[in-house]
Amino acid sequence: MHANSPDAKCRTVEIQRYPSYIISTVRVSVSLKGLHMHGMKLIRPCLARAGSMNMQMPLLLSLALRGAAKPFCRDGSTLLQHWQSYNGARGLDRWLEYANTYSHHIPSPLGRTSTVRMLEVGVQSGGSAVAWKTCYGTLLRYVGVDIDPRCARSRNESAGVFVEIGSVFDNAFLKEVCRRHGPFDVIIDDGGHTAAMVKATISALFDDDSCMAPHSVYVVEDLMVMARCGGDKSYCEAPSDFTKLPSSAFESMHDYWFKTRDTTQPAPSIFGGSLHAIHLYDSIAFYVRRAPQSRLTRIKLGTDWFPNEEAKLNRVDTYAAAAAPGTAAPSETE
Repeated sequence: MHANSPDAKCRTVEIQRYPSYIISTVRVSVSLKGLHMHGMKLIRPCLARAGSMNMQMPLLLSLALRGAAKPFCRDGSTLLQHWQSYNGARGLDRWLEYANTYSHHIPSPLGRTSTVRMLEVGVQSGGSAVAWKTCYGTLLRYVGVDIDPRCARSRNESAGVFVEIGSVFDNAFLKEVCRRHGPFDVIIDDGGHTAAMVKATISALFDDDSCMAPHSVYVVEDLMVMARCGGDKSYCEAPSDFTKLPSSAFESMHDYWFKTRDTTQPAPSIFGGSLHAIHLYDSIAFYVRRAPQSRLTRIKLGTDWFPNEEAKLNRVDTYAAAAAPGTAAPSETE
């Protein structure tokens, strides 16, 4: 039997019997995670034999996950495979779990003809620049920003790799980077990781059309370090810094709702008015930009409607408006 045949793969995971309903649950969960059905082909023979064979479920699911990963880089490899096969001399530091999330939220070079403009804050030893460039090839215009002058060694402008030396706290410097190289389709914030640095960079870049393309994504890596407050190297002033950024971002997505009502306006957001979506994962976040910001479109049909009497039916202090005599109750049409 060939070592890579489905039967061989099935037999390698025969350890303990699991009932068929558990196998079915795995099948459903794999589909719900958005994993493509070609991944199921690897384990379909195993699933078909589920009632008569013994399986170790974590290994079975692992087979499905590996097979379901989408090709991403120009050579047809997945991003995870690309990172794992890196053999360059310049240091590359990656959390492997990021690969799948990146694959879902940034453009792949496969089937693409237009250039992807990528800005990475934090060049360090240069391995990331090499890895992204070899993944995208000539389709990538890579721009790295770092405060360390040594990072200039990664500069190779003839190959589409640019490195600018400066501080993210220097707003004029960041704007000049945008003027020279933007607008960017992808911005990766993998720099100093402090809350203040991330806020400064987003404030300068996110809502500026010269810095980010109308449909683009801003990635913040390694959020876990913002949970480290105190000690020799503090990345935050308070533990709440860890949650303030996504919380304020979510609020900013609803700014236009505040503007439609006679209420106190929220403080201006560092995301401006162009945040479309937020995708949060363990230690990494993707902020999707759409300019101008999208609005919800409502449809109401039918002729038989109850009048809205929530303010009368609920406790008097349920709605702030209800507690004020003569103030209209919240309207369902708002």
